[in-house]
Amino acid sequence: MYYGYPNDMMQHDYTTMARQEEQEVGLLSLNLIEPFMFYTLQGLDGLNVVVQTTQGSKRGTLIETSPDHITMAVSGKYFFIRMQEVVWVMPTEVEFDQV
Repeated sequence: MYYGYPNDMMQHDYTTMARQEEQEVGLLSLNLIEPFMFYTLQGLDGLNVVVQTTQGSKRGTLIETSPDHITMAVSGKYFFIRMQEVVWVMPTEVEFDQV
């Protein structure tokens, strides 16, 4: 691979550079889990809820709660919402599929 102007024929071996950088830097993974929210939402599995996210709200049935996301059924479609996007959750008694 060549960098610079077309007349500059200095060649760089990108694959070697990438491997060296991976070995020097390493990989970093960070997962944030809110245990109180996670356990509270697990208690609401199977119930109808309203979930406010940073992008808007969803009304439907809470199918499953995982440490990093929730699964909701809204009008027959499944939504997977990251736990970090959830602002608040409110259980309801209304079944939204019938509304």
